[in-house]
Amino acid sequence: CNDAYRFVSSFSPAMTSTPHLYMSALPWLPAQSCLRKRIEEKFRSSSLVSVGLPEKWEAALWTKHIGGEVKSVTYSANGRRIAIGAGHDVYILDAVTGQAVGEPFRGHTDDVNSVDFSPDGTRVASGSRDHTIRVWDVVTGKEICKRLEGHTRAVNSVSFSSDGTRIASGSNDDTVRIWNAKTGEAIGGPLEGHPRWVMSV
Repeated sequence: CNDAYRFVSSFSPAMTSTPHLYMSALPWLPAQSCLRKRIEEKFRSSSLVSVGLPEKWEAALWTKHIGGEVKSVTYSANGRRIAIGAGHDVYILDAVTGQAVGEPFRGHTDDVNSVDFSPDGTRVASGSRDHTIRVWDVVTGKEICKRLEGHTRAVNSVSFSSDGTRIASGSNDDTVRIWNAKTGEAIGGPLEGHPRWVMSV
């Protein structure tokens, strides 16, 4: 039964004290929850909501409303963080609680279409309709190298190499570019040949 994990992740804001645990959280367990069944057996005098409850836990652990249209979502390799490209900004969230980790990363002047974590989880690359790629320090939210410029239209996709030293980008200018992830310098010229937009790399 994984109900204990779902219970804590869903109701942790209400569990500030033992009375709140029993009054504000336990009564709202889904009807088919194995945790609810155990509580009903042991605490028969406890108040439990019986009408209007969901039968089972929702598939989603949590839902987060972000400012702006969400275009890209990715997990860090260790599964602890989620990066989201929404509107002109990049958001970092705790993957368990859904809480924001720091302030949004701001700097793009148009929608962020793609985000990707470096393999070690310390950096996030973001590609935007403003034709640029930016590389951010996950802890500080600061750009850590110069802006990656060279595409002449919207950047649709960005991806770190498996060793974290390179970033590939695909654009509406029909090209793929490769970048040095540390310096922001282009490595060679654009890779051409696609007749239409490059949507994924």
